[in-house]
Amino acid sequence: MMARTVRLSKSALCTAVLILGFLMPMAASAETTITFWYWAWANMDRTVDRLVEVFEARHPDIKVESTSWNSMDKFLVNALAGTTPDVIVTGGGQLSQLTPQTFFVPLDDYIEQTPAVRDNIIPFAWEAGDIDGHIWLIPGIEWGPRDAFVWNKTLFDEAGLPGFDPDTPPTWEQVATYNTRLARQGGDGLYVQLGYLPTEGRNSDLDVLEFALDASWWNAQTQEFQVNSPAYIEALQYIYDTFFAPFPSTMGTTSTWYRIASGQTAMANLGYYAPGELRNRAPQYEYGFTWHPTKSGERSSGVGGWGVAMPLGASTDAAWKFITFLTTDMEAFQILFEEMGYFPASLEFFQNFRSDDPGVNWFVQAVAANQWSSPSDGRPGWGRSIVNTPILQAMQQVYSGRMPAATALEAMQVFVEAEVQRFLGEQ
Repeated sequence: MMARTVRLSKSALCTAVLILGFLMPMAASAETTITFWYWAWANMDRTVDRLVEVFEARHPDIKVESTSWNSMDKFLVNALAGTTPDVIVTGGGQLSQLTPQTFFVPLDDYIEQTPAVRDNIIPFAWEAGDIDGHIWLIPGIEWGPRDAFVWNKTLFDEAGLPGFDPDTPPTWEQVATYNTRLARQGGDGLYVQLGYLPTEGRNSDLDVLEFALDASWWNAQTQEFQVNSPAYIEALQYIYDTFFAPFPSTMGTTSTWYRIASGQTAMANLGYYAPGELRNRAPQYEYGFTWHPTKSGERSSGVGGWGVAMPLGASTDAAWKFITFLTTDMEAFQILFEEMGYFPASLEFFQNFRSDDPGVNWFVQAVAANQWSSPSDGRPGWGRSIVNTPILQAMQQVYSGRMPAATALEAMQVFVEAEVQRFLGEQ
């Protein structure tokens, strides 16, 4: 059989060229654009630019337009206007406030169909996005241990004090003794240097009070709110009697951060971001890391962070590809760590990553060595938002010496009970 030769006339050729001319813009218009909102952390703009560049190079059919956000009101206004992003950096606390089914796509089916996500996330990291039996958030754009007991080796050496064992939490008695040895008074009698300031770092967080001093706002036996429990009263009073009353200082009694970097304190509770922060803020000092003191003697740290979610109305396939990249890709993890010092929630990362910084390595190893997790004792998910402010107010009254712990917490118990009734009445 003879091969057939196709010849096009000039008019047919022109027609073909015109058709191709129309087809080429159509092919270009097949590109999908997704919007990405990231939380407005310092230096996150540059970080996201690098992440997007890598993602778009791998997915030339997807363009990512990004912007920062730092206000729940911004999200709600855009949601009402129908202009929410396709992918958003958020946390479990924010999701629970927003009622996720009203604003977000449940991700269970996507997770099940994507082994890279399903099998590579740290198992207990899923707790952050698990609300009402569905997963609404993939953890990991910023995730890791939130609590370590950091000490200034320089100030310890000057006071003739040995450091702490990095594998064993110090006792509260040790911390109190070291605090006395490290405290320094100024000319007016006020202390200008303390060994330990209980309100530095995350120490005013309710989780820390729970694992460090056994103080819980929830009575698991009666299934009731109880901010005036004997354990809470004892915890706040102990902190005041041991660390505040004997050492009136210029540092106040409200929450504060990074006094340890200025040499005003020598011990503080800081998270996995601390090695980089301290290196930048105080290169003249050397620091050690161990577990936070606990009454139980357990190695305890809150482990959690942020993740990415998909609002309703998203371009789901493209959005899911971007979420998968952010939460499973080792090059993405490297960019996040280089630019921000952030960890992901990836098993592969924690199994393979090691740093030249021993402080960073302490936090990497702490993920597997941690012995504490958020209690599963029937406490309602909305309960923390009810008790958080009243307990912080009680702390301030106690730590400033205006009120004993029992009196302050009794008053807050009355307030909390009224707030619970009001909340339940609105449901």
